Amino acid sequence: MEGYRYTGEDKYLMLAGLGLSGGSEILALPPATLEVIFNSGPVAGFTEAFAGKGFSSPVTAVATLMSAIVAHTDFELYRASGIEKYKVYGKDILDRVEQYYWNPDLGFYGAALPDLWDWATGTMIMSLARGYQLTGERVYLDRAVSLIETTDERMRDPDRGGYFAGDKSVSSGKSLSGNNIFIWAFLNMFEATGKSEYLERARKVIEFVLSSDMYEKGMIYHHWIRPNGEGDSFHWSDQPPGRADYYCTGCNFMSLVNIYNYNKLRKQ
Repeated sequence: MEGYRYTGEDKYLMLAGLGLSGGSEILALPPATLEVIFNSGPVAGFTEAFAGKGFSSPVTAVATLMSAIVAHTDFELYRASGIEKYKVYGKDILDRVEQYYWNPDLGFYGAALPDLWDWATGTMIMSLARGYQLTGERVYLDRAVSLIETTDERMRDPDRGGYFAGDKSVSSGKSLSGNNIFIWAFLNMFEATGKSEYLERARKVIEFVLSSDMYEKGMIYHHWIRPNGEGDSFHWSDQPPGRADYYCTGCNFMSLVNIYNYNKLRKQ
């Protein structure tokens, strides 16, 4: 998609379209069918790993994340090409996620409390914000706002900043990848609504990412775990408390892109 955005060459549009069409068709399948697919073949290990991390419904977690990513990419390809069908693809995916995976009792996409997950929740906010921006359908904005309220209550750290990887009662740590996703989500919300509060939310998460909990000598490390050992090490049961001793090049690059986009939007 980015190849097409920056070059305008049709071959990149064709390749992006093929991938998105196939992904959209798979994600249109009902949950029972997706469960069979996700528990076999190349993604079986992925869902097995999620089950080992305490998710009550690994298929719901994976399907929500994948749906959010594909929907957001559909919307971005529509923005780049103006081809209406990609906006329709993205919209259809958001509507199916709402139908299949939304849990009104918990206020997020998942079967039980352990399914609250920064990657899936953050990418859904990203996609819902973009969906509202491109379609004007208020239902997407309302759902994004309700998800933000849930993350504020269950995941945000009011003391040290940033967001935990899961519910604060069961998650022992915060990840760079997850907090990067929340920055991106808040930037999308600002673009969709024009409300400065979302730009300020993005700034506060950037501030956490660049704090001494995560950053040192030009590198942002991969995660931070509560020093007092609270929580059940929901995601990193084999990691010691404190800051991680390794970093991810891709996540660092994503942080730089987020900071660049924050500054660009702030100056508009």
